[in-house]
Amino acid sequence: MAAAIEPQPQPYGWEGGSGPEPRWAFVAALESRFPQLAPWYVSFFHALRDSNNPDALPQAAHSAREMLEKLPEALGITSKRQTAGLNRADNVADAWARVTQKAWTQASECSPMADDCPVRSLAPRLAVLTEVLGDRKRKAMFRETLAQLDPGGGSFPANLLESAATQYEEAFDVFKMVAHHRMPQATQGDVLKALRGFEELLLPMLEPEGDADLVELSALIGEVEPSGASS
Repeated sequence: MAAAIEPQPQPYGWEGGSGPEPRWAFVAALESRFPQLAPWYVSFFHALRDSNNPDALPQAAHSAREMLEKLPEALGITSKRQTAGLNRADNVADAWARVTQKAWTQASECSPMADDCPVRSLAPRLAVLTEVLGDRKRKAMFRETLAQLDPGGGSFPANLLESAATQYEEAFDVFKMVAHHRMPQATQGDVLKALRGFEELLLPMLEPEGDADLVELSALIGEVEPSGASS
């Protein structure tokens, strides 16, 4: 009697079945270049397919957000490497916190927490400012990440690099909003579309096969110029 064939364990505890599946070529590419990111990628699908978990979508988005956020760090890219002007945004929120915590008791001064104090009107403006500058710094990190991953060694056209960084940022924003329960109308299709787009963006960079990949990547993000366009 033939010996029974032992079932082979699936990577990351994957059991198959119905529903969205990881792109295993992408998993292999991550394992080759950035093995610390692969578990977050597969965890996205584990959470997404957990029909018994009412918080499955935000948890899946959290895993994807972590992967996108940690990719620059895996390349040694941090906010400290960005321009000094953008880094000044980090100090604005702290400065505002110190102002609002100061106890002003003199009659000639108003408490910054009083509704009629002019200083208080700065709060929403500073909140918007720090958010905008923080977004710009994050996009700069994404842009540098893609530039380092460029298989052509710096051959990315500027408009292509900017479009790719925008796509990276838009995917990150979807995952961040869903993970923080700030996008209640989001569906499984929304987060899956964002992740698949990131896969298509990154895979040619992780497994370059020549200049054809750059053409394919250009087509994927809609930035290919007509061949007959004049310079």
